[in-house]
Amino acid sequence: MTFHVRDFVLGLACAAAVAGWFVRPEPVRALEPGDANTGEFVMTTGTGKYGGPLLFVLNTKSKVLAVYEAEGGTPATRGITWVGARKIEYDMYTTLLHDKSETSYSELKAKFLEEQSKQLTGQGDSDSNK
Repeated sequence: MTFHVRDFVLGLACAAAVAGWFVRPEPVRALEPGDANTGEFVMTTGTGKYGGPLLFVLNTKSKVLAVYEAEGGTPATRGITWVGARKIEYDMYTTLLHDKSETSYSELKAKFLEEQSKQLTGQGDSDSNK
């Protein structure tokens, strides 16, 4: 039997409706990038460490991120597990933590500032973005 993310999201939405989590005048909707402050929740899916489907729910007002994992199998063993939640307000102020990028934050910032300076002084190469 194959698990579908759509079924997972639908199941979570049903559970939320039954539990009364999302009772309010406005419907919950996923936001598009750049739609900040137009809704209270942002939801997206992903894959967990061991390949299981995850649902990430971010409350944009309280800055709390909750993660849920779907469990497949027989009808008796299917379910949704709350993995955890945390307030992420201060996570966004971090510039470096467990960063395994090829280019460090400092190197990337220096390169960006150099390119920006060249463009402002008219020394920038028009082909630099290729």
